[in-house]
Amino acid sequence: SVNITFIRHGTTKFNEEDRVQGSSDIQLSQKGIDDINTVNLENMNYDIYIHSPLSRSKDTLLGILNKYDINIQQSKIKEDILITERKYGIFEGLTKKEIKEKYSDLYNEWIVNENLIATGIESIEHVIDRIKLFISKIISYDHKNILVVTHSGFLYALYKYINDKPLNLKPNEMEIKFPNCCIVDLYIKILFKNMELILTVDGQEFKKIIYF
Repeated sequence: SVNITFIRHGTTKFNEEDRVQGSSDIQLSQKGIDDINTVNLENMNYDIYIHSPLSRSKDTLLGILNKYDINIQQSKIKEDILITERKYGIFEGLTKKEIKEKYSDLYNEWIVNENLIATGIESIEHVIDRIKLFISKIISYDHKNILVVTHSGFLYALYKYINDKPLNLKPNEMEIKFPNCCIVDLYIKILFKNMELILTVDGQEFKKIIYF
């Protein structure tokens, strides 16, 4: 069995301005640096630490390691594009108001369909494919406890995948939220003929069984 602790990165200037971030590489704001102090992990006995290629993910991870006095030089730290944020193409850098002004038809579709198809926007199906690849990769390692700093789009896609939720659902239509620096646990139990995925969000457990 494998335990993955997912943490969403700290706040950025784009988060504060409610701009679509996606694959844009936006640094942590002062609030984002402060967010790291709110991360409370029961123990730090992780075999490996993973961040996405985006600096907000890497800097959050390094901040957590510093908080817990973990020696960064002696730690196994990896970058993995599979856990990066969903690309938001032409919407990146814009507020909802700016999207509405610039792309009114797309905006009207987007407010009812999170899985909108438009220039440069990654489908949620594709994010879920990345999630499956990431899980396959993780279970091929010898590591049992893994800390991963990821992004809200990745976590919402993971939640939809585990619960077989419609991909068009907007974050405000779901019973869970992934605020900056939230902690989400994924327990992967591998049995003879199946794999059990147990996702814990805010004390609620969600389960999926995958048969081989």
